[in-house]
Amino acid sequence: MLQRKSVVLIAMCAVVGIALAQKPYTVTKTVDTGSHTCTKIGQEVKKYETAEAPPDRFFVESTVQFREKSRFGAGNCSFTNDGGASVEKKTVTLRLQNGQTVRADVPVKYHLRAFADCTNDPGRLASRIGTECIFSGETDRYE
Repeated sequence: MLQRKSVVLIAMCAVVGIALAQKPYTVTKTVDTGSHTCTKIGQEVKKYETAEAPPDRFFVESTVQFREKSRFGAGNCSFTNDGGASVEKKTVTLRLQNGQTVRADVPVKYHLRAFADCTNDPGRLASRIGTECIFSGETDRYE
């Protein structure tokens, strides 16, 4: 009887493992400028990060978010690397539900920036600035 229960338990674990492996994998990333005191007019702080899908995966664009978690002073969260493309895509083969395959350009990497700014207002001197941003995006597999 104990042996039969062990076999059933192992089989259940295998099914759960397969179900878990098929769930979407979510990439999250925090980009934080930290807290800074304005010591001169026009002072700004920029922090850059990249969010990259794991190998053999791509970002599902409709799930991608980059939002402000907290901010004091002027600032923002943006998809940018201050020059090049803010998203990198890759051409991959995708299998449709009907079994057919198609080639598509899919996002695999996002360039992120958190920005905090003292502005040009002399009244902001000695004030604190900082911006914390959160990226999240679900990924799916490609062939």
